[in-house]
Amino acid sequence: MKVLGLMSGTSADGVDAVLADFSGRSARPRWRILASAASPYPSSLRQQLVAAGQGEALAARDWLELAEAVTDAQAAAALACDPAGEAELVGCHGQTVWHRPPEPGRPGASWQLLLGPGLAQRLQRPVIFDFRSADLALGGQGAPLVPATDAALLGGVGGWRALLNLGGIANLTLLPPATGPDRRSAVLGWDCGPANTLLDLAAQRFSAGERSFDAGGAWAARGQVHERLIEQWLQEPYVQQRPPKSTGRELFGGPDLERRLAQLQALAPEAGSSDSLPSEGPTSSSDTSATGPFATDPLATNPLATDRPTRDRLATDRLATPPLATDLFAAGPFAADALATLTAFTAAVVAQDLARGPRPLELLVAGGGARNQTLMAQLRRRCRGMAVRPLAELGIADDQREALAFALLAWWHQRRHRGSLPSVTGAPKASLLGLRAPVPG
Repeated sequence: MKVLGLMSGTSADGVDAVLADFSGRSARPRWRILASAASPYPSSLRQQLVAAGQGEALAARDWLELAEAVTDAQAAAALACDPAGEAELVGCHGQTVWHRPPEPGRPGASWQLLLGPGLAQRLQRPVIFDFRSADLALGGQGAPLVPATDAALLGGVGGWRALLNLGGIANLTLLPPATGPDRRSAVLGWDCGPANTLLDLAAQRFSAGERSFDAGGAWAARGQVHERLIEQWLQEPYVQQRPPKSTGRELFGGPDLERRLAQLQALAPEAGSSDSLPSEGPTSSSDTSATGPFATDPLATNPLATDRPTRDRLATDRLATPPLATDLFAAGPFAADALATLTAFTAAVVAQDLARGPRPLELLVAGGGARNQTLMAQLRRRCRGMAVRPLAELGIADDQREALAFALLAWWHQRRHRGSLPSVTGAPKASLLGLRAPVPG
């Protein structure tokens, strides 16, 4: 069955679409990616979504119009990926604007903005959406949902295998080995902490809105990492909390960034002290030229730029990100130090989480952060004893994994196959995920 998956994550930067074909057993299907497309949100829509996701008050009319705009963007992404309308079914995550994990005596809730019937009408295909509510109603976290699809699509190897998604939030999947005493262990997964949420907000702040992200991690590569501050951040309640757990921009958003920058500013006189280490990013002799931190071409140095879809995406990033003018460094080295430290913090959180559980043989990295060379270098430095490599090497590009996952979740819904994992979400039992919006009429 041909299914179209649509995913827009916490970064709120656009919609990833995958057209896939599934057949065979639900638990371990045969699958093939037929097409994919990445459709960025208009900048005004992204700004609205980020603001809404950080609690900005909106009138009811504005919420309705925002939902319409998100639905329009999803429809456009679907048509870009599947212009001939080959898909028989669509799985659409929608755009998360608020996620509240469960608390003692209070179930969690999560809001993914989308007009499901409207999308079904636009595409003339049934749409499965609202994937998180069933698990939340049972007392689960409602997230992450991708570990179940990772297990079905990839399976195990000779030892534990970890998959890391670096979207707005960093989240992990741990797949048990295919053989040996741990082969019957449960699949594990959780949200580790911030990834691109804080990095993107910092890049926007320090560039006065001229940059929406730190392309390739080149800006962070110019800075010094404040390890003492990272050690302090690693003791924070959410980071120390044991799985199951989930989080989002509600915790790691604008106010959180300002708090961390204030702490870093307090350390500014100590820059260059023994706890400040150079960021292990893509540096070169030309990296300090007048063209700024984007002098290094991601296409020339990024180890992920080997497959055609990834190279095309990097080329788009490069064209959309001309060299950063030196006058944007008016804040001096503080901006680079902040980005370096925030980047290293993401890697440190992941490494700390991996050290607490079964040690994986390899860490497969996906999501937009996999194109951040400085972040990848920090992961390799901190996740000792395991191979750190892009998931793209297995045939699933950075921007395909989660869209493919929601295509599979929609296929599972069609087959009445339960798609959640209690070992991941903490719910007492697995549940059928999603609601079905048939084509109206």
